[in-house]
Amino acid sequence: MIKKKTRLKIIIAQTIIAISGVATVLYYIRGLPFEVSDFIAIILFSLCFGLAEFFDISLPQGGVHSVSSAIIVAAILLFPLQNVVTIALLGALASALIRKGDLLTALTSSGENIISATLSAQAFYLLGGKIHNISLFRDIVPLLGLALTFLIIDISFEQLFIFLKKPMPFINASITALQFLGPMYIALISTGILMAMMFDSMYMWSIVLFFLPLLVTRHSFKLFLNIRKTYNDTMKTLASAIEAQNLLMRGHAERVSDLAVDMARVMRIRGKDLEVINNAALLHDIGRIGVDEESLDSLLDTVTSDNEGEVLHAQVGGDILEQVDYLKNCSEIVRKHHVPYKIESKRSKTSELVPLGARIINVASYYDELTQTRESDERLNPREAVARIKKDRGFLFDPKAVRSLAHILRLRGSILMVISGGGH
Repeated sequence: MIKKKTRLKIIIAQTIIAISGVATVLYYIRGLPFEVSDFIAIILFSLCFGLAEFFDISLPQGGVHSVSSAIIVAAILLFPLQNVVTIALLGALASALIRKGDLLTALTSSGENIISATLSAQAFYLLGGKIHNISLFRDIVPLLGLALTFLIIDISFEQLFIFLKKPMPFINASITALQFLGPMYIALISTGILMAMMFDSMYMWSIVLFFLPLLVTRHSFKLFLNIRKTYNDTMKTLASAIEAQNLLMRGHAERVSDLAVDMARVMRIRGKDLEVINNAALLHDIGRIGVDEESLDSLLDTVTSDNEGEVLHAQVGGDILEQVDYLKNCSEIVRKHHVPYKIESKRSKTSELVPLGARIINVASYYDELTQTRESDERLNPREAVARIKKDRGFLFDPKAVRSLAHILRLRGSILMVISGGGH
């Protein structure tokens, strides 16, 4: 039922965007005659746009991005808006025709580009920009306005469909995406601006000349994503090895990572810190490697007085990760992820010493244990699990992390309302 509802929401969103895009094209081209030169430019730019759509990049959080952004930016700086929106429409349709894609997806893609181009062009005009004869220094403010508007609108569309597939805090996720994808967008938009500046002297050869740097930009970013994916896949493999000896634990690390990252977004954690929490959550039980199940049962309840409440397998896991440069910044989170929130130390409250990422993972891991990793007759439903966790908030669990858990579960539809309970 949930998947059907999600699919319906996506279709509705696609339809609205597609209709908006077509309506925008019809609005701008009504009653405006095209010159022969306009037709030639539109056809050539549409073909380039369609070709650029083939060089797309699959993003780790979902969705794809292509180098066609540079073509759209160049068109905004060179042609009247009616030409630009026509190029976006025809280019997307040409790409879909060659790929034999479905019409709704093609119109949705063109709608996104049309809306992004229209709003970006309006920002450019409002800030005093004029098409043709672009000067990098004279038009720096309009160009920055165009780039910023295009970046925000384009990423917002990508995040919208990710949000529909998997509800999460939209604004925080969008800011994270801006930080992650910003360098690629800057490179593509800069290339589009250079294309436009060279167009008057080189005409279509400027696009041919700058198409190679576009492909280099794509290749570099794709290589970067592949390296990140390799690291992530390696950590998932390690997590699977940890869980292999216990059928009930299978998938625990990935579920905890997924939940912890969403909780962190709710708590406005972004960028590198979010990536660290993801890595630490995937490997939070790495200290269990090589320990038999009977020993694990006793270790989980073991608290050593000289280590501020650290469970032994967490201590071992932290020590392991500390030896790996790439994962060294995860070591303290893993080491402290079982420390109760309110234990006092000689120096200060443990809640002040324990990294926020560890407190988040503590809540996410215990929630998954309650709902997934127990025998079926002992498992709690999401509502019961949150109620159980809330009984210990402020003592075992960080209240802010518990609130973020409840918020995420409401977004996902796992629970319908906040469960009242004692504590703060």
